[in-house]
Formats: sequence, C-alpha cells, structure tokens
Amino acid sequence: MMFIDNLINNEYVHFLIVLIGTIIVITISYLVLKFIVKKIAGKSKSYGEFIIKKLFRPVFYLVFFSGLYAALKYLSEINTYSFTINNTNYYWLDGIFFIILTFVFALLISRILSVLMLGWLKVSKGFKRTPGLINKVVTFIIFIVVSLLFRPASSFTGDTLFK
Repeated sequence: MMFIDNLINNEYVHFLIVLIGTIIVITISYLVLKFIVKKIAGKSKSYGEFIIKKLFRPVFYLVFFSGLYAALKYLSEINTYSFTINNTNYYWLDGIFFIILTFVFALLISRILSVLMLGWLKVSKGFKRTPGLINKVVTFIIFIVVSLLFRPASSFTGDTLFK
C-alpha cells in the first residue's frame, strides 16, 4: 500500500502520465482534424490531403509543446531555474515555452491563411495553387507581428514602438 502512495505522489510519475496523455491528445487531434477536413473538403480528396498536410504539423507542435510544458511543470528541479529583473522572478521554462508556442501559433495561423487563400483564389480566380509570393508575404508579416511580442514591455509606448 505504501508503494502505491509513493507512486501517486511521485512527480516523475505525474510527468510520465502527462506526457503519455499528450501523445493520446495528439492522436485524437489528428483524428478530429481528419474528420473536420473530410467534412470541409467533401469529395475533393486532393484538397483534403493538402489541408491535412498544411495544418497537421503546426497542430502537432502546438499540442506536443503544450503537453511537454505541462509535464515539465511537475518536475520540481526544473522550476528552480529562474532569473530576476526589477524584483520579479522569471522562470526559464516559462520564457522558452512562451517563445516556442508563440511561433508555433504563428505558423498555424499562416498555414490556415494559406489554405483559406487557396480556396478563395481557386473559386474566384481559377488558380490551382496560391501564388508563392502571396503566401511568403503573409507568413512574413505574421512572423514580424509575432516578433514584436518579444520586445520589452517598456518599449510599447506610442512613440518608441518602431525605434
């Protein structure tokens, strides 16, 4: 009985449970994405495969890094690494995963916009593919906007935003 109590209170067991749960959620998210894409794409199998190909990797990264972050928060040893700025403690883990998840979210948004542009251009203009320049410009703008999030908070005053 004591072994089970120790197992339940062990932070490494919690870490493994959350990590295994993340793998299960990744699998479920793939199945849900595939189901939704089949409903959207209808009989056009190539368009559905294109959507899954474009969207699955960012969704996978988003779920995986979110689950890894949640799992690592259970480990007390990792939560001891911090630094202090202006009497405020910042944890390395939080900062690293904020940056990773923000860029993955930006990648997901750019892929969604790419798929939407393809659908719009295919229907209204008759294009078979979205012109590469449009995709690259939209992706570049999204990543520039996301990169502005990483500037220090004190630099977000009206006249110093673009200095």
